[in-house]
Amino acid sequence: SDVPFYVKLITYVTWLLCFSIVALIPIDIFYTIKSTEPESAEVTARLRSTWNFIYWFTFVMTWVVLPLAQEYEDAGDFNACDRLKRSLRINGILYAIIAIIGLLGFTYLLIKNEFHWSYVSEFVASAANAFGITLVIILLGYGLVQIPKEYFNMSNHDIMLKYFHFKASDIEDHKEDTLSELDDLIRVHIFPLLIFSYRKLSSC
Repeated sequence: SDVPFYVKLITYVTWLLCFSIVALIPIDIFYTIKSTEPESAEVTARLRSTWNFIYWFTFVMTWVVLPLAQEYEDAGDFNACDRLKRSLRINGILYAIIAIIGLLGFTYLLIKNEFHWSYVSEFVASAANAFGITLVIILLGYGLVQIPKEYFNMSNHDIMLKYFHFKASDIEDHKEDTLSELDDLIRVHIFPLLIFSYRKLSSC
């Protein structure tokens, strides 16, 4: 019940897009096999439009909506405007890097006299797929090593005891820092209010 409505909406939409592929693939294969029949051409055209819609909608969700929503939720600001500004500022770094890489790619095509506006969508899709594949390769290698290592460490009581001792000391230091900040906050803001209230009551 504490989850905002827009988070639930984004989650359900992304799930729907992912699971819709499972339903579309058998239909696509079926009409591809029956491609010699006249009515299958119209269905194939509709399926192509559906695939394009799913791909580009997922593209926008992956690169724009979900990163902005994630940083918006992680932001510690007190109002929606500041949280949105922080989300845009953090994601702007990634978007700036992507824009620079894209500009270099378009410049290369212009130099080679091979640039055409029809290539823009192909270039964007290829760059996104290359980034995704690279990220999967990097994280897959990390996961193949880290996950078994994590389970091995969890099964070793001595290692886990040392880990919790370390975490306990870290939490204790964080607690002391928080208490110190609370004392400063009380001294700077609360005490003057109490003194002002006391003087006002005394004057009455």
